[in-house]
Amino acid sequence: MVPFTRKNDAELLGPEAKITQRADRVYVTTNRQLAQVFASNWSLDGARFGFGTLYRVTVPVEDLEQDEDLPFLPGHFQCAFATVEKVWQLRVKRAPAFATQVLNATLKAHEEAVRDTGDSTESKPS
Repeated sequence: MVPFTRKNDAELLGPEAKITQRADRVYVTTNRQLAQVFASNWSLDGARFGFGTLYRVTVPVEDLEQDEDLPFLPGHFQCAFATVEKVWQLRVKRAPAFATQVLNATLKAHEEAVRDTGDSTESKPS
């Protein structure tokens, strides 16, 4: 059993990327395209990427925590565990142009949400 996998943040988002990766959390989203991007960049060994699996999962609402990377954007969560209900897609292929488009749209939406809340002191755990 692999306790968790690491994605190559620099390869996916560039060298400035700082994505929270907690070994004790599963990351889930209601954004299927964003889930596809991360499934397509899955890595077991940190050297080879792609062909992850996209799942539909359930998580008790009380166990959901807002994703630390997207604290102002609804639909992005972290939790201690999720129950797989269905396999949506096996072996999600890498598509760099699609990944860039989806990630840029997600980050733009998050920036707009931060502005809308008036919170200019977005913080991340250390």
